[in-house]
Amino acid sequence: MQLATRATSATTATVVLSIALLPACGPGNITRADLTPKERGVVVLQRGEKPECAYSNVGVLEATSGTAFSMGTFESTTAKLQQQAAEMGADGITIIDHTKNGMADQATAQAWRCRKSPNP
Repeated sequence: MQLATRATSATTATVVLSIALLPACGPGNITRADLTPKERGVVVLQRGEKPECAYSNVGVLEATSGTAFSMGTFESTTAKLQQQAAEMGADGITIIDHTKNGMADQATAQAWRCRKSPNP
């Protein structure tokens, strides 16, 4: 009976520890090197800049980088926005808001897609 109780206690301790550490994992950090070629191809513009094509807005994206143990970076947050934009088929994003909140770096962007020009 003691063996079963110890095994149950060890399992409970592992689960509790895993749950306690879960929030520390946070959104994490990635770099541009972690992106696929399609994701790297997403154009990043800053507020006030316009795409070089006729375009349609396709959605607003938000991303956060950083953890309880590592400082978030704008590079990482931007890379996460590029991932999201590529997933929805966008050609680019325009950063519309960027903030630092403690260890977290957060940004909001407008995703856009170039309109295809009609063939003559």
